[in-house]
Amino acid sequence: MNLHGFHHTKLDSNFQKAICDPFKLVSGGINENLKVIFSSCAFLFSFNTKLLYLKLISFISVDSLRALNFLRQYMKKTGKKQLNQR
Repeated sequence: MNLHGFHHTKLDSNFQKAICDPFKLVSGGINENLKVIFSSCAFLFSFNTKLLYLKLISFISVDSLRALNFLRQYMKKTGKKQLNQR
């Protein structure tokens, strides 16, 4: 059985782009439609996307600097484009 059969890759990548944007993350600017889809159809997203979203959302409610630091470490680990330091 293919475990990735239900994942929607385009939606997954679009959601990852939205949550990896530090300005959207801090300002709460993640699209409401994506939040609704994520909460009602979480099976459409990969495990890594779900884990990243949950960690970032839980960190942002406590401390935005902690969330940005976690995001920076995640991007280093995955080899994605680095965040601009300001």
